[in-house]
Amino acid sequence: MLSDKDQRYIERMKRKIAKKTLIITTTAILVVIGYLFFKLQHIVAKIEVKLLEAGSIAGYADLVTPAKMVVCLKLSPNPSPPVQ
Repeated sequence: MLSDKDQRYIERMKRKIAKKTLIITTTAILVVIGYLFFKLQHIVAKIEVKLLEAGSIAGYADLVTPAKMVVCLKLSPNPSPPVQ
């Protein structure tokens, strides 16, 4: 059998490993959530650009705010000038 000292050492190492595993797992989960949020934000911006382009074609350009026009100009492959 192992001595009492060895058993305590093994338990201490188990706790250390468990703590490091928890930290690594938590970090990985946060990285994945951040990545998914970034991708979702990009998809929403693309949808917004499509809606803005459709709105400017349909004559609803007065609904386009300057901030949305910047998004449209950055993401659109063929940016159109703002409709006055």
